[in-house]
Amino acid sequence: MSRTQWIFIDPLDTLFFKGSEPMVAGENHEVRSVFPPAPSTLSGAICTAVLRQKGIQPARFVDSPQGISDLPLLGSSDALGIEVIGPLLHIDFKDGTGEWFIPAPANWFICEPTAIGEEDFCEVAVSVAEVPADGFSSLGLMGSTPLPAWVMNPKSQDMKGLSGYWINTAALEAVIHGKDTIRMYESIKKIRAGEPILASLKFFLDFETRVGIALEDRTRKVKKGHLYSTTQVRLQTGVRIGVGLQSDMIPSHLNEKGTLQLGGEQRVSSYEHHAEGPSFPTGQTAWIMALSIFPFQTLKEHGWEELPRVSGAILRMGGWDMKKQFHKPMKAYLPQGTVIRIGEDASIPRGFIRI
Repeated sequence: MSRTQWIFIDPLDTLFFKGSEPMVAGENHEVRSVFPPAPSTLSGAICTAVLRQKGIQPARFVDSPQGISDLPLLGSSDALGIEVIGPLLHIDFKDGTGEWFIPAPANWFICEPTAIGEEDFCEVAVSVAEVPADGFSSLGLMGSTPLPAWVMNPKSQDMKGLSGYWINTAALEAVIHGKDTIRMYESIKKIRAGEPILASLKFFLDFETRVGIALEDRTRKVKKGHLYSTTQVRLQTGVRIGVGLQSDMIPSHLNEKGTLQLGGEQRVSSYEHHAEGPSFPTGQTAWIMALSIFPFQTLKEHGWEELPRVSGAILRMGGWDMKKQFHKPMKAYLPQGTVIRIGEDASIPRGFIRI
């Protein structure tokens, strides 16, 4: 991770990232916004920003099977070379300090939190699921992998997984070193830097409903009688999107700061290079965690298909191929926070950390 360059993205308006649901008149009038955006969405936005800054027409890039020779890190339209880590979330405090938040490991479980007290937070106990000892194999326990992970000493009978939640790096370090309680706050305004914090996604966002009109695919004319509503997201004050780029992207390809179009409706965001990225505490276990969603095919490429893993629900994503003017094939992805037990001495691919 030390060679990774990081940028902060600051949306100038709400963000909207459409899922794979169709929008058909008479059937679908509500469109949910997917957040956080997929790494491919960020890669495309950064690629477009590079082309704009270099004065290159997108059509030239699309029609060049070998890519642009002066911009080798872009790759080609058929095999985009930009690889990103994240997105992660960052909170800026008024005193100039900041706090990085990453996806919570999917093998962390907590008891249902109690009501928030006068101190605006509650303590939650964390239990980490592990692969049972060899003797448990005789019980015939089954799961989505040959060796399912279990919470061996649950602190409660009513436990929930943390796939989809976020933690700061202090919380990861605390649990790695044996602490089993972290704090869950009700409001972003109440947290203090350095505390181990667990947060749901709504902690960082406000949700806004917008009503719009549907357009024809090619003519961009209004579809008669087809209104729709979208749920869009606005980042809370002080929250920024952090994205890791491969080394040497800045300034050879991308300027130190500028603007880019991110998400639907051509919304504009500003970005700037951040000299220091997150410092991830390193665990000594056999488990690694994904900081971004990643294709299910990655399991096959690394020989991880039969290894123990814990994750949220598999995501199925497609999109629209601008070059072919047709739908992209649907692909299966594992969500951020997925953990895989690859062994203590195995090498860690880019975009994963050992926990």
